[in-house]
Amino acid sequence: MLVQDSDVNVGFFTNIAIGAGYALINDESLTVALTGMLGADIASYSDNGTENGRDYELTQGVVMFSVGADVYLSYRLKSNFGIFANVGVRWLPFGRLFGNKEYSWKVGNTKHTETYEFNDKDANGFIRISPTLGIVWNF
Repeated sequence: MLVQDSDVNVGFFTNIAIGAGYALINDESLTVALTGMLGADIASYSDNGTENGRDYELTQGVVMFSVGADVYLSYRLKSNFGIFANVGVRWLPFGRLFGNKEYSWKVGNTKHTETYEFNDKDANGFIRISPTLGIVWNF
């Protein structure tokens, strides 16, 4: 279930990726790796509110495929604890945006609705850069 207020757009985002690579440095305390990646992103969001005196409900989503690389670095501070950094760069060769926006309003006792669909928007050729920082806990 999606939770919504006027300042927050909440939905879900799923990223599935697979890769293969090589560790350029791999010793007791430091790992540096380069990985080629293939993946897919799926997202869906909804929103509602009022625009020009008309209520609306918006549903939108995206499906995209990605090709790229990751550079991964981890540093072990203690035997079971460390930090990591990753930068993923993905080219999105093809994808699709979809959704609809439905307006509703009343004039007297009559309720009116209008729906706009946007199921044909291409999301091709974009580049996404995703930096990540975190901790590593080995147990």
